[in-house]
Amino acid sequence: MGADTVSLAYTPLPYAPIAQFAHVDPALVTVDNPGGFAGLSRRIDTDKGCVAFIREIAEPCAEAGVQGIILWTGGIHPRGVNYRPDMFLEPSAVRERLPWLIGEIRALDMWAGCLIRPGIAAVVDPSNTDQDREVELTPEATVSYTLSRIRNLQAVGFEHFYGDEFGMRPCDLIIARRIRAAIGPTVNIWAEAGNLHPGIEEYVGLYSERLPNGKTVGPHNRPAFLESARSRYPDASVLCIAREEMTHQGVVELGYTPLVQDYEAAKGTLKGLARSMSRDRTEEK
Repeated sequence: MGADTVSLAYTPLPYAPIAQFAHVDPALVTVDNPGGFAGLSRRIDTDKGCVAFIREIAEPCAEAGVQGIILWTGGIHPRGVNYRPDMFLEPSAVRERLPWLIGEIRALDMWAGCLIRPGIAAVVDPSNTDQDREVELTPEATVSYTLSRIRNLQAVGFEHFYGDEFGMRPCDLIIARRIRAAIGPTVNIWAEAGNLHPGIEEYVGLYSERLPNGKTVGPHNRPAFLESARSRYPDASVLCIAREEMTHQGVVELGYTPLVQDYEAAKGTLKGLARSMSRDRTEEK
């Protein structure tokens, strides 16, 4: 480690692809599919759907060398809050099946992750009890609420977390430090907007969306910041999704961890990706 590098406050996960499950759509909501899941292998609110997910999605992911699957959402909720940020209110049909689903994912030597949204809570709107309302939490409440949310999800088997919208507020650096001190180094959290505030990368992983030819868009694409962060923290975890014509291999060549769609493994588009990452990291050393 060079003189100008700093040790991370967390232990980065192995360098291997990570898959995301995010396939729901309000247009698909029906009486028989209240969560708006796209197809049987997405119906994690039914026994048949959970089995189909393991056989058609999780098993191909494991065979392709994916290390874990992040559950972005437990389905569209009738009260309408995007992503169901209040994980205490996960629909019961999903919640009661999570232990089995996560157990099967673990049996395939993968871990299960989940979305959290530090700083935002869902509350019932007194003026419209059919629709939740999102409220922004104070820094102190964010720490307390996020730790409760993490422990609630850990209780059913989730191990690592994606911090949706996390990193957008200047106070999120202090919040990240306090959360890390409470949960220890082994739980990985990626901050969606972590590349907005230097220093947060010591406590949480970063998230990026890369386009080809160096194009950038929004807070997810700040190459200069990411390279600066990696120069100080060479082992920092950068979770990166390829956009437009950018390829997963292009993400690997940047030294970032590809975030892939979980269905890609079944289509064969991840073939050789994990092996190329292993060679890439070996060559670095």
